[in-house]
Amino acid sequence: MSRTPRAEAIQGERRRRKADTLDRIHGRKLTIPPQYRDDPEHDYYWANDEDSRIYDLTVEDDYDHVTLAKPEASEEEKVRRPVGTKATGEPMYAYLLRKPKEFVEEDRAKRLAAIDEREQGIMRSAKTDPNDDRSDDVAYVVKGNSIKHGAYTP
Repeated sequence: MSRTPRAEAIQGERRRRKADTLDRIHGRKLTIPPQYRDDPEHDYYWANDEDSRIYDLTVEDDYDHVTLAKPEASEEEKVRRPVGTKATGEPMYAYLLRKPKEFVEEDRAKRLAAIDEREQGIMRSAKTDPNDDRSDDVAYVVKGNSIKHGAYTP
């Protein structure tokens, strides 16, 4: 009777996932936990603890940490997930942050207004606007109807 090598004998026991799923795990995005998904008042966001990212979002912007207990939570009470390793070898975490939806909508409206203003500046031909103080050499001059907003077809 021949003996099966141990590696072959326990290979079936070690497999917990299909082989094709092992590499896909590293490319997944973190999802918002189910208990927070239907919150009508807040927008949730995962942010990596890199450089000053968390400080910028929580102190310089309107995001707050999502905590398991009280607002003045310790690191262990903040909702976080390990996402990698920092250059120093320490573990890097992504923290779950939230921002009131009204602030998110206000910020989005400001960004879209700035984009619309740039688009209108591009589509405006030189010297058609009486308040336009640009010279012809720095203005984009439309020849005919060559620019159509939202009418791109590949």
